[in-house]
Amino acid sequence: MLRFKPYNHDQNAMVVINYQDQLQPGTFEHAVHYLIEHKLACRSFILSTAFNRRQGA
Repeated sequence: MLRFKPYNHDQNAMVVINYQDQLQPGTFEHAVHYLIEHKLACRSFILSTAFNRRQGA
């Protein structure tokens, strides 16, 4: 007869994930990452966020 340990739902597990290792060249995710990091001009978003923080918005 099989004896199993009861499952404990209160346990915590931490899994280390390096997202750079998950991006495989040639995939859609890699293409989106490349476009955002290298081709999209995010400077205007960063400047507007900094402006909003200074203004208290």
